[in-house]
Amino acid sequence: MAFIMATEHRAPVVVCFTGHRNLHATAVTPSRLKQAFYDESEKLILAGARHFISGMALGADICAALAVLELRVKYPEITLECALPCETQAEKWSERTRDLYYSIIEYCDKETLVSKRYSSDCMKKRNRYMVDRSDCVLAFWNGSRSGTGSTVAYALATGRIVYCFDVHDLSVRTLEPEEQEDGQQTLERLSE
Repeated sequence: MAFIMATEHRAPVVVCFTGHRNLHATAVTPSRLKQAFYDESEKLILAGARHFISGMALGADICAALAVLELRVKYPEITLECALPCETQAEKWSERTRDLYYSIIEYCDKETLVSKRYSSDCMKKRNRYMVDRSDCVLAFWNGSRSGTGSTVAYALATGRIVYCFDVHDLSVRTLEPEEQEDGQQTLERLSE
């Protein structure tokens, strides 16, 4: 798995994660995805990353948060922030999954509640909160129009580099922002 850090960009200090919730629709198991997030996050740590933000959704976000908690044992200077879209995010999840969710929050360094109550746009607000505070994004995205796709488009439209895992083999490609392009144009181009 290759990681490419463009030399003309400054090293990332803050990294956020985005990705699909339903891993069953991909060829990737949660343990493989967690390992991929671990490996790429470690490369970013070695390049200067110190703070990681997870939106704590099912699937990719949880895998990424677990990877950062494991990395924190080796690199105690790094921090994990859990950006929660609303207080009831995990309310309808299984007991086992809720326990994992609250365990991650218990061990994170910072918990940010973006919206007190659920609303039709609280996930979008959470995603923009994460991107606005990040230098780059690690994404597990299949190219579809989705919440993950909108987050990738927003990241590119606001000048962030996105390191995108392939949903089949976990290879990484680098998506870089393009001048004069808004997020919708970016999403249309990337979805082709």
